[in-house]
Parts: sequence; structure tokens; C-alpha cells
Amino acid sequence: MPKRKPPEVRRVPSQARSQERLERIVDSAAEVFAEVGFEAATMEAIAVRADTSIGSVYQFFPNKRALLYAIAIRYAERVQDLFDDLTTVEGSESWDAFLDRTLDALVAFHRREPGFRALVRNWSSQEFLAQDEASMKEFTRRTAALIAARLPKMPEARRTVIATVLVENVSALLISTSRRASDAVITEWKSMLHRWLAPYATARAKRASR
Repeated sequence: MPKRKPPEVRRVPSQARSQERLERIVDSAAEVFAEVGFEAATMEAIAVRADTSIGSVYQFFPNKRALLYAIAIRYAERVQDLFDDLTTVEGSESWDAFLDRTLDALVAFHRREPGFRALVRNWSSQEFLAQDEASMKEFTRRTAALIAARLPKMPEARRTVIATVLVENVSALLISTSRRASDAVITEWKSMLHRWLAPYATARAKRASR
């Protein structure tokens, strides 16, 4: 998907070296925000973490809020790219297999993604909330489309409700794993979702056998 320039970023570099520095600054900001929170973080600490000068940080970002916004946009782009990859599998894949594969990939991604931890730590940020709402709407739309491919006779309104509940539950799971990375918790959450989706999977199997 096309990369967007955050509105408060002063410039997007064209040279590879400058682009690498910009990415390093954003990575470092995500780590600092995740560790100490937005209020306690300083531009100076971010510059030190990025192994660059404070002037280089201000060359790209006028303030911490612009950095947090850049993190939110980059996180949204990365997770949407991941979702694209996860949903390009043949539609004959079972619901159980798809759910397990998707949840495992999402949990692994979020455990290693500093931007996600930074945003969860700073949950009340308007930058995060705006991006999160947009992403959730897009994931719900795509999930509803996946359901439609498997259960085309299900009313659209019902598909949307199921997709909304599924996306909200997966989001809650990811937030939970960011705070307590327990495989047992993940297993129980997956079991809960499997049981909830079982009637719809059964309906699909009956339709396929006709």
C-alpha cells in the first residue's frame, strides 16, 4: 500500500542515507515512548537512542506529537500489509486453520513491533485513536468480505456484526498480550473464538456438501 507522509513531518528524504536516519529516529521514538511514556519522553532521549544529533531529529519532526503520529501511521501501514498477506490464501482453508494462522501471525508481529507497544502505552493519544479507528473500520470491512466469500447467503448486516465482534476481540487479545505475554492466555482466547465461530463454520460445511 502507498506510504503516507504524516502531516507534521517537515520533509520526507529522497536519499537512502537520510531515509535510513528517518526510520531509525521513528524506531527509537517508538522504543522510548513504549518504555517511559509520551509525557516523560524527550526529543533529546530519542536522538541519543537513534545515535543522531538533536538537530537531525528536529530536521524531520517539529515535536514529540509529530513523532507519535508518524509511529501511528507506520504501525497502521505495517499491520495492514500483514493483513493483506494473511488473507491471500485460497478460500477453501478451514475457519479453524485460518483463525489459528492469523492469530499466531498477528501475535508474533505485535510482540516484536515497538510501534504497537508505544501506542498501547499512550492509549489516550488522539493520534493513536484516529489511526486505530480508521484501521479497525478497514479490518472490519475486509473481515466481512472474507465471511461473505464463505457464507454468501448470510445477510450483509449480520456479516458486519460478526466481523466487528471478531476484529474487536482480536484487538483486545493483542492488547492483552502486550501486557502479559502468556501463551496460555493466547490459547484460551483462541479456544473461545473457535467455539464462538463454530456454528458459522458448520453452516459453511453444510452448504459446501450440498
